[in-house]
Amino acid sequence: MRAYRRMVLVGAAIWLVAIVILVRMDHPWEGQTGKRLLRGQDLIPEDYLRIFGLWAGIGNAILWGALLLTSPWWWKWAGGVSGDPRARVGASPGRGAWLALLAILLTAAAIRAPQLDRYILRDEQDSLRWTIHGYLEYSAKEKAPEFHRVTWMDTFWGNQKGNNPIPLSVTAKASLAAWRGLSGAGEQTFSRVALRIPTYLTGLLSIAALWWWLHLLGFSRAAWVGALIAALHPLHTEYGIEARGYSLVLLATVLAMSFSLLALRRRSWRFWAGLGLSLLLMAYAFVGSFYFVISLSVGLAALMGWRWLKQGDQEARENLARFTVTGLVTFGVYLQLALPALVQLVQNQDIPQWSTPLDLGWVFSTYTEFATGANFLDDVNAIRELPSVHEGLSRFFTDFVPREPIYFLLTFVAIPFLSLLGAKRWWRTASIGGRLLLVSSMAAPLLMYLYDLVFGHLVLFFFYLIFALPVVIGLLALGLESLPEWLPSAERNRAGVLLAVTVLFAGWYVWQTGPWKPYRSPQLTAPGEPYVFYTRGSANWVVYPEGITAKFPANMEIPESFPWSLPVEKIVSGVNHIQPAPTFSRYGGVKPKNG
Repeated sequence: MRAYRRMVLVGAAIWLVAIVILVRMDHPWEGQTGKRLLRGQDLIPEDYLRIFGLWAGIGNAILWGALLLTSPWWWKWAGGVSGDPRARVGASPGRGAWLALLAILLTAAAIRAPQLDRYILRDEQDSLRWTIHGYLEYSAKEKAPEFHRVTWMDTFWGNQKGNNPIPLSVTAKASLAAWRGLSGAGEQTFSRVALRIPTYLTGLLSIAALWWWLHLLGFSRAAWVGALIAALHPLHTEYGIEARGYSLVLLATVLAMSFSLLALRRRSWRFWAGLGLSLLLMAYAFVGSFYFVISLSVGLAALMGWRWLKQGDQEARENLARFTVTGLVTFGVYLQLALPALVQLVQNQDIPQWSTPLDLGWVFSTYTEFATGANFLDDVNAIRELPSVHEGLSRFFTDFVPREPIYFLLTFVAIPFLSLLGAKRWWRTASIGGRLLLVSSMAAPLLMYLYDLVFGHLVLFFFYLIFALPVVIGLLALGLESLPEWLPSAERNRAGVLLAVTVLFAGWYVWQTGPWKPYRSPQLTAPGEPYVFYTRGSANWVVYPEGITAKFPANMEIPESFPWSLPVEKIVSGVNHIQPAPTFSRYGGVKPKNG
């Protein structure tokens, strides 16, 4: 009863604070926002916060009021504070597992660290100039550069270009602010390393979280095998350093699955809250994560509802009530934080003039990315240009397989076989909650694919399905753990055999997926001289290695370096002095020195 009273007092305090804020805030019908609305002017992020933050706040005030009024009912249905904190989920890791995890994290850190200073590329550029740092623009009128700074209001609430992973943008902006404070650098410059540090740390944490999750499932040996694969996986490495929101998705996905297991077993409010916060972080970092959020949430609700209604399980009823309440609260928090940016995303979403054909080429490239992190752009285009699936498969077996026989065995024989072994072991030994995670996590990318195939018809890049990567790695790890069962006398020294098999597979994997392979996208690092540019509409966007990002007219010659010495007279109408630069499958154009 004391806990219930404390919860009611906290809820009432939150509700009263929300009411005070709603009454005293600057409302959208007054001040500068009201003037801009009356004049029909373009809105700024502050305006979206006032308008849609107000509506979200009203909705949350109503929600909190309803929860307080109905709390005697749902508190009883949720079983109060009852739970079983002593219930165990999975085996306790031993000293050897902890040491193995530490070694794996150090390996992952060493692999990723040299790439922190590589070029700022594509989506990283967009986030850098619009929601993290800002950009310089060459002003022909002033004959000098003008700096357009990004404010914290832009970072937290802006999404004018539909490309703001807000949690990453906030942490990256804070990291750059700390770097400037320590280095004394000016506000117009940035550090590539400082920009990527939040992603780098989150990526490493996601490896540790994957290890923890596999332990909770009860697969203690597979836990460090999976962590090792994640440390070496090129796709995990790529999005564990790129200044985008996907590393947060990787971390939150594994945390959500871990808290699901703990909440089902221990029936504690804090684990349901952990699940809600993990799903909130996923959706806040990347809106495409809603496919996973919906899949897992529907699966959990269906499981608990079936146990309660069909089996009379009162613990399932309590868990369902707790899941519902924490879900409503965290969804309200999500809308309060994300709604202003989501509205801008919808309003400013550019319809691309092209789409991603969800054909055999898409399946080929997406599968190989998740299996080994390779990007076969030329092979995908060759398959896509053929008129039928039959001819595409024929091209694959007559051209690709003879050219890359070892890679073919790894990607299309060994990894599918090991993954099937892993799925069999998972299904045979995991609890019903563990089976639910397998089904839900595999259903999420299928839902995303089907929606785009039937309704979307736009762009579906393979990395939009990044939430599936932890389960793909987990299945491969479980398959490797199961492999000693197929070897003679393996049971006598199962751990030794598993270690030997894992080391051999990891060596083979790295040998076939390293950046030196011709089909790997170049993992570019910045040697100090080149700049990177992209053409967007009527402008060229340039990132200099000195930590300057700049905008030039498309008909203006790009200065080779910063500070600029190019006079205004160099602007020649209708002439683009930029020579074509190499275009890489993931990254874009690079203007080399003297090139």
